[in-house]
Parts: sequence; C-alpha cells; structure tokens
Amino acid sequence: MQLSITAFPAPESYPPFRLPTGLCDSLLALLNTTVAASGVTMLSPFVASACSPNTVRVCGVFFSGAQASQQLQPQVGGLLDSALSLALGGGCSGANAGYTLGVSMFGVCIYVALLPGPSVLFPYTFSADQCASYADSIASDMTEAAQGAGLAVTAPFELSACLDNLIKVCGEFSSSEEEVASALQPFVETQAAVWRELVSGSSGSSCAPFLTGYTVVVAVAGDSGDVSPSADVGELLSSLPPSCLLATDSAGCSPETTPDFPKCQCITTPLSTRYAAQPTISTLPGRSKGRTNYCFHLALVQPSNPNSFCANTSSLFKVEFWADDAKRRAITGIGLRPGNVPPTTPLRYISATWGAVGEDTLKATPLNWSNDQAGGALICLELDNAVTPSLADFCVSSNASGGDSTGSGTCWLNIFDATKKCCPLFTAAQP
Repeated sequence: MQLSITAFPAPESYPPFRLPTGLCDSLLALLNTTVAASGVTMLSPFVASACSPNTVRVCGVFFSGAQASQQLQPQVGGLLDSALSLALGGGCSGANAGYTLGVSMFGVCIYVALLPGPSVLFPYTFSADQCASYADSIASDMTEAAQGAGLAVTAPFELSACLDNLIKVCGEFSSSEEEVASALQPFVETQAAVWRELVSGSSGSSCAPFLTGYTVVVAVAGDSGDVSPSADVGELLSSLPPSCLLATDSAGCSPETTPDFPKCQCITTPLSTRYAAQPTISTLPGRSKGRTNYCFHLALVQPSNPNSFCANTSSLFKVEFWADDAKRRAITGIGLRPGNVPPTTPLRYISATWGAVGEDTLKATPLNWSNDQAGGALICLELDNAVTPSLADFCVSSNASGGDSTGSGTCWLNIFDATKKCCPLFTAAQP
C-alpha cells in the first residue's frame, strides 16, 4: 500500500500539512492484523519501505495472489478508507484543507534484465541514460494503456531501480485487480516482446554485438521491493511476487552470421590470438568541426587454444574494417592511441588505406604494436559528417535477405598478427 500527498495548495498553510510521523507503524498494524485475521498466507509480512512526510509505502508478499484477491478484495474499500482516516487524523479539517491524498493497494512492475551466458567475453551493463530511456518508454506504454482502459493509476509508472543488468519500472493502481487484469493482461502479454526488442534491437536472436551471449528477459509481475545492487538477478526473476498482471518474454543473443570477410585467407576465429576488439564503440570529437571519431577499443584476451600457432603471436600488424567502398570520401583519417600511454594522450593520425575497389576493405596499417601497446589501444575512424552522417552508413554488414549493406549499425573488423595468417574477426556497435 502506498499513501502520499499528491497535490498541495498554493500557498500552503502554516504550519504545512504533512503525513503523521506514526503513520507507517499504524498502516503496518492495520494491514498485518487484517491479513492475519483473514487467514491469508504471506511469504513475508508487510514492512515499511518508505516513511517520509509526503509518502508512506508498506509492502508485503503473498504466497498466493489468487488467495489474497479472493479473501481480501471485499475488504479493500474499508482498508483504503481506514488508511486515509489515519493519514488525515480522523478526517478533513482546516489543517489539511486544499491538500489531495492518494492511496493505492497494489503495484505492478516491469523487469528488464540481462542474464550473461558462459560465452560472454566482455561484460555489458546498462548506463544511467539507457535506464532512463527504456523506463520512459515502458512507463509511457503502461500509462497510455491504463488511461485508454479507464483505469485509475494512483502511483505513476516510473523507474524504480537501475542496476548493471536490471531495469525495474513500477506503478500502482487503485482499480480492482479484476478490472486491471481484464483490461491489461492481453496488452502486457504482447508488449513484453516489444519491450524486449527495445533492448535487444532485434525481433530474433541477432542482437547488438555487445549483447552477444546474453539472454534478454522481460517480466511483468508484482513489486519485489528494494533491489540491492549486489542482488542475483537470475534468482530475483525466479521468485518475483505475483500480480494481477503477469507476462514474460526472453531471447538469447547469438553472434551474427560470419560474412565473407576479409578478402584474404587467414584464421578468423575469435580468440585464436590474444588480440580482441571490445563490442562497444565510443565517440570523440574530430580534428575539426563536422567530423566525428568512432573509436574501437582493443584488448588482450586468453586464446582458446593456447598451444596453437596463432595463440603465440606477439605483434599486432594491422586492423581491417568492412566498410563501404562508395564512402571512401567520408574517412578523413584514422586516429591511434596505443594502450601503454596515458588515456589523455592525443590521438596520432594516419591516412586511411583501402583494398581493391569492390572489396569494401578499409585498413589501419601499419601498426606493428607489441602486446603492451595493443592491450587497451584505441583505433578511431574519423568521418566527415556531411558525407556519412553516422557510422551505420559507413560500415557494411550482412542483411536479412542474405546480402551485404550498410545501415545495421554493426561494424566488422579483423585484427591481423605480423604473419597475416591469423586475423580473428569481431563485431562492435554503438550502445
């Protein structure tokens, strides 16, 4: 249950009205006593999760949502009236004139999670901006659907938790659970897949490169309460509390189909050498206005077959990118920063080198980096925004019809050793 002051008079009275200090304890006593008398089984009793002058929230977890609904629904109206009476000190008076109080009995949460598999090489985490963006989209969808169904939303849907691999968006209704379920259950069952695709970037198993090896999960359920940053998200998802709205959707992210690249014979298997490209691309300003550096981050990894020839190479000769031949004018230089210099060191630029016309091959060469230089190195493609507005317009990748085209946002690159016999192939994209 959440009880809060939702509107204030202007100007406020003096002293201003605020919720009583003992309201949390009073609501806990009211709810736990009512539940105990009804015989409903709880996994955890009601406890306070927020007690402030403007908002009080007490949460509990029922063993069975169906049992709780059946035995407690007839008492909901009386509980709401009692909660408001406790908050107002018995009723409306001059002290609380002009204030609006809202009370709701149950919440619904949408959980978006990234579950890593054993093949994840570079862990990926949600940024604060991504949490806010995804939460805004989910909240907007839920609010619009509720309003269209004429349901009363007493606590607006908003971001409740942003963890490395979990986004939680919650809201609360005062309409009955039956009304909410009847109006919105078909919606959340369909929308769960839409929200999952919002994160994965695909309706299938081909996700953005940085999600390869992850399973993207969306679940609609009850409110699990506060989530610790150290929480095991897999365990959390397996024990979500029940709700009148329930839905799940998930998809494992597989690597994209390996293209016919590079245009030479070499060993392209990832982890065949100790050189790898991280799957995320960052940006830096170019050397002049109207230019952008799209930067690929290199790393040292443990080769999958330590006794092989490729695993024992010790020099990184060059990096090749699958890029559109028709956009040669777009690249104005390649910025380099070895990994053994301070991160504030300015980029050193070299000219771009291209393969034969029709090969769609851009080369950053020669590099001749040692292991110390390769680990943590930065290779940045400086593009003219007037010719190529985004990196997606420049990089070539496989399309759904089996051909090659730009526009997907995925970039393919090979990292060559000094012998040019070993050229592990990687993908990267901007988050």
